[in-house]
Amino acid sequence: MKVAFATTDRVNINSDFGNADKFDIYEISKSGYEFLDTIKIDKEKNECGCEAQIHQQHTRENVLKANKGETDNEIATIINVLNDCTIVYFTSIGGIPAAKLIKKGINPMTPELDEEGIISILDRLLLTIKGNPAPWLRKALQQNHR
Repeated sequence: MKVAFATTDRVNINSDFGNADKFDIYEISKSGYEFLDTIKIDKEKNECGCEAQIHQQHTRENVLKANKGETDNEIATIINVLNDCTIVYFTSIGGIPAAKLIKKGINPMTPELDEEGIISILDRLLLTIKGNPAPWLRKALQQNHR
C-alpha cells in the first residue's frame, strides 16, 4: 500500500496538509518499504493564471501547480494526486479536507510527536503490518494485495 508524508525536508513529517510543499510517497508491505516518488506543491499561479493543474514531468518528481490559498479546487487537486495512497501523514488538517480524504478512502494521520521522522513512522507501520494490524489497516492491505 502507498503512504504519503507531508514534508519540507524529506526527512520529517513537518507540514500541515494545506501548506505542504512536498509529499513523499512510499510503498509498504510485509516485506518492507521503499521510496517511490515526491509530489511537489507549487503554490504560485501557473503561466496562464488558470486553476490548479497537475503537470507530470519525465523525472521521478511530480509537480502540482496550484493557486495560492487553500481553495476547494486546490484541496480537490491535492486529494486527486494522492488518490492511490491509503494513508497520508501531516502535522495538522482542517475538518473539511480530512472528511474529503476519508470519503476518497484515504486515512488522514498525524504523528505522535510535533516533528517526527518518516523512517520512524514507516518502521512502526511495518511492525504493525507484520503483527496484528487494526481492522481498517488489515482491510486496506488485503485490497492492495489483490
